[in-house]
Amino acid sequence: MTKATPINSHAALLLEYIEKVGESKKFLVISDLHLGSETDLINKGITIDSNWIARDILKEIDELGALYSFNGIIILGDLKNSITHITKNEWETIPTFLKQLSLDKEIFLIPGNHDGNIDLLVPESVTVSNSSGLIFDDILLIHGHTFPEKTKSNINKIIMGHIHPIFNNSNSVVHGKRLWIYLKIKKESIFGLKTKGTIEIIIVPTFNKYFYSLRYPKESRSISPLIRQLLKKDAILSGLLFTLEGSLIGEIQEIKNLF
Repeated sequence: MTKATPINSHAALLLEYIEKVGESKKFLVISDLHLGSETDLINKGITIDSNWIARDILKEIDELGALYSFNGIIILGDLKNSITHITKNEWETIPTFLKQLSLDKEIFLIPGNHDGNIDLLVPESVTVSNSSGLIFDDILLIHGHTFPEKTKSNINKIIMGHIHPIFNNSNSVVHGKRLWIYLKIKKESIFGLKTKGTIEIIIVPTFNKYFYSLRYPKESRSISPLIRQLLKKDAILSGLLFTLEGSLIGEIQEIKNLF
């Protein structure tokens, strides 16, 4: 049995995988670090330490490790920011970041759409999966830029990133805050008519708390092919929208407005 529990006040969840009676492993699941997103500011002449954000992310992960004693970390894609190439900033930052991260933890990376040529940056201590994701019991972890394979119809929960949900309402006290999205959908909308019942989708916010303030203050969220199909087929049965602190701020209509 595997449990997935969001961590209060952080854009991360704890995945506890019970291998057998009396033995379990805990993984910190995070998404969309977009290391290198500060490059645009540097190119515009704004002075910023290109390694500062990576160090701050490592600090937050260390603090979570002290609290929750997890064995490994799963990154749900978009570790880097450039899409097809590798910037100078990424060459200098990402290998060091991953080496530090993997000193005492297992690290798994599910490549996202921004992770082109990521193998060139990844040390041997880090395991890179294919884009179809990782499975723990009946839970599928993916980035979200590709559609789940039909062969995974035994899945009852999908954990994904890619969307970068953020609340956009200048009249609200939570304007600009990162969000968790929980969806309950018709299973057949993903795996075909022969599969009945429902499936839960958890959309993880970006772990990089500076991402939008640095580069994308007005950018709308990207839409994954999975979410696009669910909207087209009107397959979303219910949904909840939470802040990192756990406050419910919206349901199904507010969620559809985000997309």
